[in-house]
Formats: sequence, C-alpha cells, structure tokens
Amino acid sequence: MKKILLSLAAVGAVAGVAIASSGAFFSDTETSVDNTFQAGAVDVKIDSQCHYFQDGSEVGCNDFGTWTSGDLSQEKFFSFADVKPGDWGENTISLTVENNPAWACMQIGNMTNNENTLTDPEQQAGDTTSDPNGGELAQNLHFTAWLDQGTTAGWQGHNVDSHEGDNIWDGPTDEPLLFSNQEGPASDVLGGKTYTLADASGGFGPLQGNVTNYIGLQWCAGDMTISGSTITCDGSTMGNESQTDSLTADVSFYAVQSRNNAGFLCSSLPPLAERPLVGAKLADYQTPNDCTNTLTNGADVQAAINTANNNDKICLDDGTYHEFVVNKPLTIAGLTNPNTGSAKIVPSGPGVTELAYVTSSDVTIEGLHFDGTSTIFTGNQAAGIQVSPNGGAINNVHIQYNIVENLAATNPNAANKGIQWHDGNSGNSLTNSSFTNNVINNITSTSKGGYGVQTVGDTDGLDISYNTISNISGAWGAGIALDSNAVVNNTNTSINHNQVVTGIWGPTFPVSVQVEHNIDQTGVVVNYNNLGGLVHGSGTAASAPDVNAENNWWGDTSPADNVFGPVDYAPFATSPFTLN
Repeated sequence: MKKILLSLAAVGAVAGVAIASSGAFFSDTETSVDNTFQAGAVDVKIDSQCHYFQDGSEVGCNDFGTWTSGDLSQEKFFSFADVKPGDWGENTISLTVENNPAWACMQIGNMTNNENTLTDPEQQAGDTTSDPNGGELAQNLHFTAWLDQGTTAGWQGHNVDSHEGDNIWDGPTDEPLLFSNQEGPASDVLGGKTYTLADASGGFGPLQGNVTNYIGLQWCAGDMTISGSTITCDGSTMGNESQTDSLTADVSFYAVQSRNNAGFLCSSLPPLAERPLVGAKLADYQTPNDCTNTLTNGADVQAAINTANNNDKICLDDGTYHEFVVNKPLTIAGLTNPNTGSAKIVPSGPGVTELAYVTSSDVTIEGLHFDGTSTIFTGNQAAGIQVSPNGGAINNVHIQYNIVENLAATNPNAANKGIQWHDGNSGNSLTNSSFTNNVINNITSTSKGGYGVQTVGDTDGLDISYNTISNISGAWGAGIALDSNAVVNNTNTSINHNQVVTGIWGPTFPVSVQVEHNIDQTGVVVNYNNLGGLVHGSGTAASAPDVNAENNWWGDTSPADNVFGPVDYAPFATSPFTLN
C-alpha cells in the first residue's frame, strides 16, 4: 500500500488542500502534511505542473504547484489568494510507481467552505450567513479531472505520444474523465469522494512499475461546460456572495500492490479521516438536569457552597452573581449555554483577586460566564479561575465550557490569568484534571505577566485542550504557559486542539505557548493547535531536550521563525485547522 498525503491548497480567497488515506498489504506511506516517510516495496513518486489563467492569458502559479518527481514534503497544488470569476487553472499530476505494479485510488475529504469576512457586496447579493463554515465558494468553484494519457490503452503498455501529459483534455474517448458526473462544483465532487484510477473492477489494469502516468485536474471560478473535447469556463454566474470565502480540502492518492491482491476495489477504502478541529465548542455544553440546588439572579453562591453537602451540584440560572470559593467536592454549573445565555460571575468590588477559587479535589466548574468588566484586579496572582492547594495535592478538577474575559490588572504587583493552577512550588500536584472548551479573552496586566492559561507547579494528567484564547497582554506572558521558578514535574500534560493566535503578547512573535526551562518537558505534548509561536525557556533557551510540538499550524509554512529554544515542530500542518 502506498499512501500519499499531499498538500493541495484549493483555490479561494485563501485556500489550502492537504491529502491523506490508509490501506493494507506490503506498503509504503508518505505523508507530506506530517513530513514523514515510511519506506516499503511500493514507492510512488509525484510531480506536478501548475497553470493559472486570468482573462484568457496564463499568469503563472508563482511559487507553488510545480515540482519535479519525488517524495512529497510541503508541496501545494494550488494556493491562490485572489481568485475572481472567470479565472481557471489546471494541474498535470504524474504518478510513477517504482518497482511493483499497483492499484491506485484518489480520495478527497475534509473539505471546508469558510465564510471569512461577510462584506457589504456579499450582503447585497443576499448572503446573510453568520456560520463561519457556511461559505459559498464550494458551490461556485467547479472541477473536472481526466487520465491525461493521450491513448485509450490507459495505465499499462500505452504508447507515448505528444498528447500524454500535455495539460490538455483530448476528449472522453482517448482520455476518460474521472468524475462520474464529468464535472461539478466542489461541494459535489470533492468532499467525501473516492475515485478509481485503477482497481479490479476492470478498465486499464494496474499502474505498471517504473512507468509515469498522468492526471489532469482543472478548475473554474464559475460554470464549467464540457462539450466534445472542449472544456470552457464561464465566470458570469459567480456572484458577489463568494467574496472573501475560502475552500480547503484533503486529497489522498492511495496505491496498493496488485500482485496477490486481485480483488482490490477503491470502493472498499474507508473514508478519509477528518483533520482535527480546534478551539472551544460551547455548543456542546450539556445543561444539567440533576441539580441539588438551583440559584436565581443575585443569589449568594458562596452561601450555597457553605451549606452544600459533598458532591452536590449547584446550578445557576441566567443572572448576575459574585465571586466564590469552592473548598469541598462540588459541581457549580450554569443552566444555560454560556454562548447563548449567561449565568455571569462578576466582581463584587475592586479588592477581588479571583472570581472563582478552588482549593478542593473533585470540583467541576462549567457553563459559566466570568466577566471582570470595569473592575481592576489587585492581587499578586489575580485570575478569573484559580485552582490552588490547601495543604495537599488536588485531583479531578475540571474547568470546562466557560467564558472568562475582560480581566484587567494595573497594580504593579499584579499578574493576571484567565485560568490558573498555582501551587507556589510547594510540591503538591494537580492530577487527572482538565481545562477544556473554554473561551478566554481580553486578559491584561500592566506591570507583570498576562496569561490565558497558566500552571505554576507539578501536574500529572492535565488536559489543556479545545480552548479559544485571544487578546492576552502584559509586560510578558503567553496564551498558555507551563511556568515555574523552581524545577517541577509535568507528567502526561497535553496542550492539544487549541486556537491561540489572535492578540497574543510576544516580542518577536506571538507567545501562544510557553514551556518554562524548569519544566520537565518530556511529559508535555503540544499537538494539533493553531498557534503563533512557542517558547521553550524564558530569556534564554532551555537546555533540555525538545518539546514535542508536532502537527501544529504556525501561521505560515515556515515555522522555524515562530519558535524559540529546543522545539520539535516537524512535521507541521500546512494550513490552519478548522475551528469548532
């Protein structure tokens, strides 16, 4: 089996396409997105020639879309940032199977159709979409594909002629189309599709070893018409509703040995695994129906906590409440999704240092909106939610599905955090806990650090994932920081699937994640996030081994200048992960 994950940046205002698949039998896997190669006896080499036309003239594809035959790294078929109605393009893609004959399939999945900015012309054209994944480009961008072989002999034993791999479709007799409906919008022919290049269902037989085979892939911004041996593009049907929208998709070329595999069918392949989603998904919050005590607007949360029994669930209806301390096993939960309603926790006055302070194990805080608007925090370790031990380790604390925002600290000694674990380097550990699916926004400090999420002390099994963190600033700081002035242990600590890219403090690049030099980084993974940058160390780089920061999107395709200190950032994503 040969699996090739390509980077295929789809056409669009901003667009990207990557490639993936899976298989069986004696195999070789090459994944350009992950930049990882596992060699076997079936080895497929890929090259591409890119052509781009505007107003009938070829304008070229700049620095992408064309490369010589070889293993794939970070190549992109398409990466167009300003496609207009009537533009069209074509890529001639070659596949060469080294050594053994192979069946081959093309799979396309993980398509995104992003709205991006909703401009005035879009609205005037009738586009009122508020869904960030509800763009119109996929409906207006048409594709077709064919075997660019120049002969009906297909993949094996064909005669080389001037039409082979010539970037031009010669009609359905000599060069069969790959799509069952000949052509169609991306919304029909890309997402979730598997196309047969060669399998046991008949046709041309397997790709032969050491023979180069060609595929033509053509797109049109507008309506595509196929007639006789002619493909035309009409941009007049593409209206303003597509302005600023973008399209991405993953495309996988899959090859598996044909010998001793006579019955293989491309239709037997499982669908492509979708790329990970990142950021908080507050819509998944399950409002509680098993409340021990339900509070209404203005009730005293602290009084309810003081009289509660261990493991009670205190629920807060929509309304405004003040800060509280949780010193026993409890769940404090909002009755309404914080993204649509609000049980809001606000400071009772300017002397408040935390809106929620947790000193006990077995505590869950969820579905609440912590808002410090118009109140200045003064404590040295000010925080929206702080977890801190009271003489021992803390276990099983879950801070999830909350909004924490608008926390400002101007006191010269006041650092500020959205969510914090703070042990004071006393040797206690936070274990089997999670800070997940939180929206943390607008956390500022004037004279000290500003952080979205910060840990100061040992952790074991801490999950910091699916958070959306933005607008974090201070004299220093980070979106997410594993921090300490003394050596601490961080076992099984994961920072995954977070969105930390907007308004994040940094002297040269956004410090989306910081792993302090005192941290035992061997227990830390930072994977599948949208990040602006990562620092391992502080003013000087850490001397310890690399932090595992593989498979992140770093804001561009050259992440080397987005990291400081020993960081293993390869392989890396070549386009942003989609937001929840």
